[in-house]
Amino acid sequence: MPKYKHTEGNYCQVWKAGVKKLNECNKSLPYSTRWLYIHLHLLEHQYYDSKIDGFFRSIQNLATDMQMGRRQVIEGIQRLEKLGLVKTWQMHWIDLETKKQSRKHITAFRILEP
Repeated sequence: MPKYKHTEGNYCQVWKAGVKKLNECNKSLPYSTRWLYIHLHLLEHQYYDSKIDGFFRSIQNLATDMQMGRRQVIEGIQRLEKLGLVKTWQMHWIDLETKKQSRKHITAFRILEP
């Protein structure tokens, strides 16, 4: 869990070993995957939930945030999972007012320590 997760400010704390691992795959890893890794760190600082030890975001929202194609985002997530930098799983979000689960699944993310 990042040290500054619950504080305000202009920063992005990224695992140095994670960036090193991305740089080792220099020729085979597209730039969009590297940017996705950094963007997921930013989102972790904003949306971290201690109940699930991670955060959730839809693929559609990620694609919009990053101004990338949906397919590009999905392939980037798969590459990061293969490298052992990110863990994902499908979940339902719960409406706090009605206590009902969403019908659609949403993707949850956890940034792993390399």
